[in-house]
Amino acid sequence: MAKSGKFCAAVFSLAMLLSAQAGYAIDHNFNERDYILGNPDATVRFPQEAFDLAGQLKSQRKFSDAEGILLDHLNQARKAAPGTDKLGQYMVRLNNVLFDGGKDDLAIKYGEIASKILNKNFYRSKDSIGWLVNIESYLAMGYNRKHRYKEAVQKYTDAIKLAEAAPSGKVSSSWIDTLKHQRKDAEKNAASWH
Repeated sequence: MAKSGKFCAAVFSLAMLLSAQAGYAIDHNFNERDYILGNPDATVRFPQEAFDLAGQLKSQRKFSDAEGILLDHLNQARKAAPGTDKLGQYMVRLNNVLFDGGKDDLAIKYGEIASKILNKNFYRSKDSIGWLVNIESYLAMGYNRKHRYKEAVQKYTDAIKLAEAAPSGKVSSSWIDTLKHQRKDAEKNAASWH
């Protein structure tokens, strides 16, 4: 038993060391204002390759790999594009891979920032409406899995309103129907949850 405990401790220490070297397992505490407000740093290039690769890995269901790449380049993305749709989309992708990997608390944390960025910009430009529907939908599902049904209902409602207002072809009618069905389930759960 003691040998097994030492082995587990060694594996955990090695995992933490490797994560720290990769630059993403340090600390998920941050000032969200640094993501939502500010001016882009012209000396920092947006990590478009990391964003694209993470999208490919997500489609291959390699969520942990996509998560690592996105977290490893998150600070670079934040410095290069604070408050922009580009950073909002980056945060949506991070939310999606965290959610798909079952890491709901972190998915919600990063997803709420994405939502704030994209909502802030939505009234100036409607280009990111698909991304905005995506993040509101994923936040709703995340809150639902965490049994935070009132928040889930609100996010489902937000996603449905946005989806119904989106230009033709941006959001499928089947997705809108799915959201309405899931909202109805969340409303039932909210009514019976203590």
